[in-house]
Amino acid sequence: MFVAVTTFAATMSMAYSFTKDGSDHPTLPTMWTAETIDPPMGKGEEQYNFVANPTDENPSTMWSIYPGCKRLITVPTPYTGKRYLLGCDALDCCWESQDGNQVEFQIPNVYYANPTKEAEVSYQRANITNFGEKIEADEWSWSLGKTEKFWAYTEDCSDCYLGVRLLQWQVQVGAGHPVVIQFKNYKGIDPNSDEGKEFDESFAIPEECQANNLLECPSDLNQKYFGKNAAAPSTTTENKPPYRVYGSTCTGPHEFCCEAPNGDPSNCPPSAYTSDCAAKNSCCCA
Repeated sequence: MFVAVTTFAATMSMAYSFTKDGSDHPTLPTMWTAETIDPPMGKGEEQYNFVANPTDENPSTMWSIYPGCKRLITVPTPYTGKRYLLGCDALDCCWESQDGNQVEFQIPNVYYANPTKEAEVSYQRANITNFGEKIEADEWSWSLGKTEKFWAYTEDCSDCYLGVRLLQWQVQVGAGHPVVIQFKNYKGIDPNSDEGKEFDESFAIPEECQANNLLECPSDLNQKYFGKNAAAPSTTTENKPPYRVYGSTCTGPHEFCCEAPNGDPSNCPPSAYTSDCAAKNSCCCA
């Protein structure tokens, strides 16, 4: 009896010692594939290759493949990005501009001007419904000022790259309802592996999108098929120093474009790099 009680106490002590909190949040892969349910498109497939500081040689890219339309986002630099829409409304391919980098699916995806300061992440266990299945998951949440809140739902996965599997991503802006993206068969990929290098090559601009006279997409085409991205780039003017998610613009009160170090926007801190100011070889100041 004493042994049984001792073993139970030891087990409970171990369980308590491994209790997670917000500081234990995982790092999500920057390369992954997954089946998705992403409103308003419904069920589809997404292939993701995020680069924080993209270049012509190493762009930030993403395939979104849904019934009736495919989209390739490619961002060589945050102010020269494009979205290519293929097979949409019987168009072989057309293009439209991409403002800033694509969304960063990361915990957290908010960065302060002060690099020693980090966004506060909260943790709890939560029940979610994913692809019709009820799942108990790790819930990680953080905020962008008072206007925007993020949730990422994950589970530990010993045989997955970085040991984590993303199940769901939610974003709430203002008082609106959270928009939810569900993931199934999520697979992270090591960028430094042979698989990662082959995966990177799969984001090459298709031949049908390389014509010199390629048509610009009708203004409502992307909205028709993909709606407003649940994790679209955004900005906040709450508090100082300013903080942003990747892809933001310098449009808040008291924000303005200021001279970049050596006239090169790549020298701007991540928190001060915005697509509109970068196009002027500037940083965003407040």
